Amino acid sequence: MLWTNDDDDPHTVTSETDPKLFKSPALDTGDSFAFTFDKPGTYRYFCSLHPHMQGIIVVQYGPTSSCVARRADGPRGKVPALFRLR
Repeated sequence: MLWTNDDDDPHTVTSETDPKLFKSPALDTGDSFAFTFDKPGTYRYFCSLHPHMQGIIVVQYGPTSSCVARRADGPRGKVPALFRLR
């Protein structure tokens, strides 16, 4: 998964798990952070600079038995539009 900050303010990508599964440094405009999910599951994350900004990644096995991640909007709010995900 690749997050790219499209906002004018810095943001982070931080997993909610403890210990943290992933945690980016502060990303300035145009900066990216990549993480490879190798197990299926639902992964919640947030911006540590703006904790109200939260997102969910759902990882499922694809047709070739590889993991496929997709963005999911959850009950806690939508993935911030400030990040471009790939």
